[in-house]
Amino acid sequence: MNSHVACPLELKTFANLRGGVLLRRPVGGVLLELGFSRAVSGDTSASRQPRVTPYRQSGRPSRMELELGVALPVAEGVVTSRARFIPAMELTFNVYDSVRYLLYPVAQDGMSVGQALGTRFSNLIVGGT
Repeated sequence: MNSHVACPLELKTFANLRGGVLLRRPVGGVLLELGFSRAVSGDTSASRQPRVTPYRQSGRPSRMELELGVALPVAEGVVTSRARFIPAMELTFNVYDSVRYLLYPVAQDGMSVGQALGTRFSNLIVGGT
């Protein structure tokens, strides 16, 4: 189990804060990850400046992220440092892949629960990409 807090930089545009939890579990020779994060975005003085012109700067709204990842170990070994006060460590080289689903709750303001769920599955029903 892992938790994280981050402040991703979008220089001169928006202020972001991200936090979440990540669960890692070895299963059958691979490492599975399941994570949930909440990212909150806000304006900065730089992002408010274009509002006085016809060129409104858009950005990413606050969102929730669901992530599923898998890591396959390719090589592992024990490594020692030149500095004798650093203990020997075991390192693993992994091939890693993940899928992240972004959910924007602001996009469903004013919808009923049924309508909000319908927007989640509408592309699957009509054969969208």
